[in-house]
Amino acid sequence: MNCIPHLHGYSPNTSVQLVWVRKPENQSNVTGGTSTFVVAATGRGCGRFTWYDPSGQEIAQEYNPYLVIHPVTKASLGVYSVRVRNNYGEEITAKAELCKEKRVIQHKYKLAEREKPYRDLPRFSIICQPVSVNVVLGQRAELSVVVDGEVVKFQWYTQDDCKSFGRIIQGQTHPKLVIDEVNELNCTLFYVEVVDVFGQKLQSCLVEIKSVN
Repeated sequence: MNCIPHLHGYSPNTSVQLVWVRKPENQSNVTGGTSTFVVAATGRGCGRFTWYDPSGQEIAQEYNPYLVIHPVTKASLGVYSVRVRNNYGEEITAKAELCKEKRVIQHKYKLAEREKPYRDLPRFSIICQPVSVNVVLGQRAELSVVVDGEVVKFQWYTQDDCKSFGRIIQGQTHPKLVIDEVNELNCTLFYVEVVDVFGQKLQSCLVEIKSVN
């Protein structure tokens, strides 16, 4: 597994020793928002990542260099930890906290957005774009996006072609878009818009759900 996600400015080396290139950062978000812990490690023989919740329990099926928490609830607050181990028995760990942010603080962020240069705002980027999928009609299809930043809103859109305007998909306000039974109307273009607590907006690439025989 590649231990470093697509982060600008990082390149792996060939040393055996495991080293954190980027540790998880403390997060604060409003209830119902989305928070993402992102890490990067380097070292020869780097294995998979293992994430642990605030109670110390391993989070099942979370073996990537990022952990998405959606939606943020009271139960999800606390200190998370991540461990990575290489093929030589060496391992490193790191911790970060997710705490609740009061909704009123968001108004201060809006003011800060007008007063601060864009370059001074916190990190906010799409680290895993949605990917086009081929499905058989009647089967399930999923599109997902992973964002590095304190997201308060996701909104998925559908679009007929590259030149037309997107249309909001009602109710699709999560990191993952799920269509349980794909029909011909669902075989079109999609993208997602994300907004962070500072009001910064990002739009994903256009992807397509295609039907196959």
